[in-house]
Amino acid sequence: MFSYETGNRLLGNRGGEPALEIILPPVIRFRKDGWFLLTGAHWNGLSLFSGENRRVLNHAEVYRASAGDSLRFGEKIYGFRSYLCYKAAGDGNTPDPAGRQRGTFEDCATWPDKLGFIRVIDGPEYHWVKNPDDFLAQSFRIGGDSNAMGLRLIPTMKPLEPLVNRDMISEPVADGTIQLTASGPVILLRHRQTIGGYPRIFNVITPDLDVLAQMEPQKLVRFRRVSMEEAVNVLQKRNNDLTRYQS
Repeated sequence: MFSYETGNRLLGNRGGEPALEIILPPVIRFRKDGWFLLTGAHWNGLSLFSGENRRVLNHAEVYRASAGDSLRFGEKIYGFRSYLCYKAAGDGNTPDPAGRQRGTFEDCATWPDKLGFIRVIDGPEYHWVKNPDDFLAQSFRIGGDSNAMGLRLIPTMKPLEPLVNRDMISEPVADGTIQLTASGPVILLRHRQTIGGYPRIFNVITPDLDVLAQMEPQKLVRFRRVSMEEAVNVLQKRNNDLTRYQS
């Protein structure tokens, strides 16, 4: 969401304007004149072709495209999801946003954990785990069967054990809810379901979901418990970072 929001703000788009989320890079041909930029995962050799002419593009910088131009990707440097934000050329009175830039994620985001942890708060069924500290004491590998609904976590040391094996009535879940399923923890992402029947042992704080969304399968991730007060402070820092890119 941070990549999506900063991209649209740099273009001067209104809130909620659609963007194209990209995991496997296509070749994109522009059918109309307009402006665009790419945020999120960083690609080396990102290029705009106008006929035989090639222009190598910077990450998270606004460029003008003409009808018939094509956008081609090179090699991915880091990240998992990219966001192509676009603004069609208007009647000539539209302010030209070309050249506006955000820089890399590290340049503009002050809120991520300095040591790379994903921060969590206790969930409603936190005490259903025999030893919840086992979750915080180890790294997890992101499973290859993860998708837009959630990330499956594979422990590198010790599997989590429920205190009591019992069923529960399905309860509401949120973005970032960590459910303890029979096959291990699952973090729900923004395409999640609305209710779930597994213990909600932790919840990832909202800003750190943006960091998780850029982690590809097999990547290692570690977690740190924070207070609700710290979670709110991190959210405020993220919001302050966004205000630097007001349209």
